[in-house]
Amino acid sequence: MKIYMSRKTVSTLGWFLFLCYLAALTYFCFFSEEMGRTDLSVGYRYNLVPFKEIERCIRYWDVLGPANASMNLLGNVAAFLPFGFILAMLSPKSRKWYLVLFLSLLGSLAIESLQLITRRGSFDVDDLMLNTLGGVLGYGCFRIAVKIRGRLNR
Repeated sequence: MKIYMSRKTVSTLGWFLFLCYLAALTYFCFFSEEMGRTDLSVGYRYNLVPFKEIERCIRYWDVLGPANASMNLLGNVAAFLPFGFILAMLSPKSRKWYLVLFLSLLGSLAIESLQLITRRGSFDVDDLMLNTLGGVLGYGCFRIAVKIRGRLNR
């Protein structure tokens, strides 16, 4: 049984999902107690050395614990998967991999910069790379979903 939804309905649903995603991302990046975002007594924290934090998580995996290490590595990728997927879903104009890559990098840069300025996290160049990778992987998931949908509709 085929279910048909108009383009306007899909677009409205996509924008709703994107806004919900952005609200959740904002909460976790700036207000989550579990993520340590409410302690403003800490000064400015930043890492400008590429792969430093990634290497630290891998090297000290057993010391940090799998939950903490994977949260840093996989969590940053997973946080931007919906960004790339929903962005590609919203508009045919945003269905170019390089545009999703650029917008993922720009969005991550905005979040990292705001975290530094507000002291509700740290600016980490590794997070920029992992978030951007997540956005591009989300775009890849969108492309796969489109191919699967095309095959199912034949």
